[in-house]
Amino acid sequence: MDNYFETLDAKTAYILGALILNIKLTEKNVILVNDMIKYILQVSEMRRSEIEKKRYLPDYDEQVEEDLLLEIDEENDLIASLHQTILSIVIKYKSAYIPLFTSSEIYTLIEPMLHETRSLDNQLAAVCIIADVIEHGAHPLTSLLQNIVSKFYPKVCNCAQKTDYLPLKQAAMFGIGSCAKAFGSHFIPVAPSAIKFLGNYITETVNTTEQ
Repeated sequence: MDNYFETLDAKTAYILGALILNIKLTEKNVILVNDMIKYILQVSEMRRSEIEKKRYLPDYDEQVEEDLLLEIDEENDLIASLHQTILSIVIKYKSAYIPLFTSSEIYTLIEPMLHETRSLDNQLAAVCIIADVIEHGAHPLTSLLQNIVSKFYPKVCNCAQKTDYLPLKQAAMFGIGSCAKAFGSHFIPVAPSAIKFLGNYITETVNTTEQ
């Protein structure tokens, strides 16, 4: 079974997501799928670490870099497929999924991907996953989700502020909106910063379009 997960590709992960749509989402089934997602994320992270080490080997050259970029693309595709799986679960399970999401440690594996040192695709996937969990799991707003939003909001603002990568900036705007929607009136104290980011984004988008 371990070997199966270690070689899991994006297509297989997509099938896993499709199966979610056709099984009865009992708590037992969700916990099982969460454990699978957790393991896949852990193994993917180990593979990324090994990929990075290859850049420092004596035989590293342009051809090796091309091969490594293909491997990284495969890992990005895998995470994108896991995003769809998680989205399928939270759409069906809604707020009841939040304690299962946090107890499975999936959030603690995804959150580091938000750091600016990670690849843009990594940051994009992390923003999309967490924003979707917040959006679909916020009714009612629980203390566990409040904790996620409190950690996520400053990180997603950092993504919005520092990146020039349009898909990531767009996802960050969606993430900020998800936080605002989830927090409701509790979001008022930080609303000015969110409005500032939104205004900057609109200005940059208009300027880019005009160019």
